[in-house]
Amino acid sequence: MGLGPYPVISIEYARKQVHQNQILLYEGEDPLALKQKSAQDKQQRLSHVFSDAARVEYNKRVKYKLHFILTTVIDRTYPHKRSLQITTNGCLRRQSSNRATQRSLSG
Repeated sequence: MGLGPYPVISIEYARKQVHQNQILLYEGEDPLALKQKSAQDKQQRLSHVFSDAARVEYNKRVKYKLHFILTTVIDRTYPHKRSLQITTNGCLRRQSSNRATQRSLSG
């Protein structure tokens, strides 16, 4: 079982690792299997994090594209109804008009 290259791994560190591995062997555990399992667990944690981030980014892009498509369809289908707005869950709602508020105030 390799511990690493000599200039990077010191002799003292290598001796400590050998001593720990001898203790593990005495206790009936395989140090190489433990090292491989640790590496696999680390890889799974990293891949899980990446897949979550990728899923979130994908969902953002899909929502943006869906919003763009729906807005385009509504604008072309109902050009006279510019007050319709798409909410974040895909529903339509009327946008409050500032002009109507200004007209009522100026009266």
